[in-house]
Amino acid sequence: MQAQLTESTLLLSELKQITTQVSDQKKRRIRSRKSLQKGGSYSVAKAHRAIAEKKSKEQKKSAEKEARAFKKLQNTERRMQERKGIDARRAERDRKKTILQLQKRGDHIPIELLTPIPDPDVERKIEEERRKGAQLDEEMEDHDQSDGFIAFDSTSEEAEEEEDLIDPALFTWEL
Repeated sequence: MQAQLTESTLLLSELKQITTQVSDQKKRRIRSRKSLQKGGSYSVAKAHRAIAEKKSKEQKKSAEKEARAFKKLQNTERRMQERKGIDARRAERDRKKTILQLQKRGDHIPIELLTPIPDPDVERKIEEERRKGAQLDEEMEDHDQSDGFIAFDSTSEEAEEEEDLIDPALFTWEL
């Protein structure tokens, strides 16, 4: 019992040391004394811009890395779902073959074989369609709650081109 307590206190102290080291490393990165330029004069404003650019590049790089990791996770999950669908379809084919063989022999068919094996791939696609339908319904409700008109975004160049296409003779009224 005493040995477990000392071991846990040692682990806690090691954890504290590691966390302080990591936080110190992060602080050092922020207050880095790396040179921004070799030789010549360098204004403070330029240095601050260079630091800000470097920081934004690092943030962009980390965001891209997170996006890649998320995409990789999505692809892995999609492949796993596809694999489950393939396995389910194979099991369903085997179940049907077994039922046919039992019927040809005239044997009794177990109840377990009478329940079909659902395809998770099909179920996933149906669920996605439901979600898309719900999103479309929400968008339509948002449009209905507005002034009742669908807003079209057009630039002034497009509007001028449309005005040029209209025949001015259509608007002359002769009585």
